[in-house]
Amino acid sequence: MLSYIGRRIMLSVLVIIGLSVVTFLIARVVPSDPAARYAGPKATVEQIAAAKQELGLDKPLPVQYVRYMAGVLRGDLGTSITTHNKVAQDIRGTLPPSLELIVLGMLIALAAGIPVGVLGAMKPGSWIDGFGRLAAVVLVSFPSFCLGFVLQLLLYDWLHLLPVSGRVSNLAMVLHPVEARTGFYLIDSALAGNWSFFGDALSHLLLPALTLAAYPFGLVVRMVRASMVEVLAQDHTRLLKALGMKLPKIAFRYAFKLTLPALLTVIALSFAYSLTGTFLIESVFGWPGMGDYVSKALITNDYPAVMGTTLLIGIVYIGLNLIVDLGIAFVDPRVRWS
Repeated sequence: MLSYIGRRIMLSVLVIIGLSVVTFLIARVVPSDPAARYAGPKATVEQIAAAKQELGLDKPLPVQYVRYMAGVLRGDLGTSITTHNKVAQDIRGTLPPSLELIVLGMLIALAAGIPVGVLGAMKPGSWIDGFGRLAAVVLVSFPSFCLGFVLQLLLYDWLHLLPVSGRVSNLAMVLHPVEARTGFYLIDSALAGNWSFFGDALSHLLLPALTLAAYPFGLVVRMVRASMVEVLAQDHTRLLKALGMKLPKIAFRYAFKLTLPALLTVIALSFAYSLTGTFLIESVFGWPGMGDYVSKALITNDYPAVMGTTLLIGIVYIGLNLIVDLGIAFVDPRVRWS
């Protein structure tokens, strides 16, 4: 097990180094002058030269990369050309809204996807199985930004149930303000007992969370159903049926546990995918998260911000893969020899 852990950690480190090299080189070959944008539209030649020196752009590429990675190891992702703030500081301000959106979206996907997948496996060919399989295919294939527009039209314009954009209404911000402790509006308002603000923030969160939940819902339904069909066809499951145990008890109490390794893999990969999948959704719903920050950075060619967020998302993705692999290896010793 220790040998397997060591191999997986070394492989993850190599992948992170490769990702950092690729993102660094791509950011440097973009045809733009970041020092001129950093110095401002009316900057003189001397000011642009000083900006190059401040940003470290006057050094050879290998030296720039070594300096950048040394800063990354200290938690310094560089300085944003647009905001002139540290990229790590900007990310700390925009990450909580994105995480709040992603977590609620994943909870919705799991709460709806697991029962639909299990029930579909219990009754193959039934209407609920057909509904689950059709919904999974449609929601996985449907572009998230198009689904966002459809939900806005349905739940906001036609039914007037949920707000269309923003993180909280101006009225709630003025009448029921909440002290920012964690950056998560639901947590901060719950800790303060400010349920008016909590309800307003939740209503603004539901529409983009439903949109974000569509893709992981489809994956969860398909994975759970496929795993459950295989488990329910095994001999020990048929033995439990022969002993008189009811199928729902067999499915939810015993068979579902055997699908957890595959389900955990889907959850981890879906969570990492949502970090990038939320970019378009935040633009559609005017959500002030990391996706909105990255979109503006791409438009303005703010390469330190793009590099910092890309590297952060890559590390999260690789880290989640590592955690899932180690968890599966702990549960199934056969994996350690692969």
